[in-house]
Formats: sequence, structure tokens, C-alpha cells
Amino acid sequence: GEGEQQGEGEQQGEGGGGSISGTVLQASDGTTPISDMLIIAITGNEALWYEYEVSTEMDGTYVINDLPAGNYIVCSEDDFGQGYVDECYNGVSTEEAATQVTVSGTSDTPNIDFTLVAQP
Repeated sequence: GEGEQQGEGEQQGEGGGGSISGTVLQASDGTTPISDMLIIAITGNEALWYEYEVSTEMDGTYVINDLPAGNYIVCSEDDFGQGYVDECYNGVSTEEAATQVTVSGTSDTPNIDFTLVAQP
């Protein structure tokens, strides 16, 4: 049925850490969720960097758990060829231009949202 919550992704792993969460919607109307969109959080520097990834749920939401404290660049990646332009937070096309998202302690950093444009 509609509005059922997915149970997956709720449980914390052994590592603890913080999380980043948000919703991915179609830019055409700003309300239609995009599921199975890969969301990637990248941290570190060019010499040593780590990538954490997760797919959005049916309702367009995602949570990336077990993140060590630090600054992350969060980007969408259309891995399944759904026809959307990849984007980094906050509404930019490159990692260089991205707004860094800070994770601290075990708290969630919410509202890291994406509205994705269909490819021309």
C-alpha cells in the first residue's frame, strides 16, 4: 500500500557513526520520488578518499549510515540508466562546486535533498 515505511536501512551497523539523509525527487514537478538512484558520499583528499553509497527507496528517501565524522561531498549517480543528469549537493554538476556536508558524532545530517533533471 501507499505510505508504508521500508524497514531496511533503519538498523545501525556495528560501527556507529553519523549519517546523512535526504530525498531525491524529479525536477519536472518537484514531488515525484526517484527510487533506485545511487547516492554517494565522498570524504578525504586526492591521496586517500573513501566512498559510501546507498540506493534510494521507493519513496525517494535515503540514509547513509555509519559515517565517520568529517566533511562529505554528496552526489547522485544514475547507475541504472534512468535518464537523469548526475548532480552534487547543492544543485551543482561537479564535485569541485559541491557544498560540503558535515557529519559529527552519531547524529544525522538531514535534508540533503536532490531534484534531478531528466537528460535532454
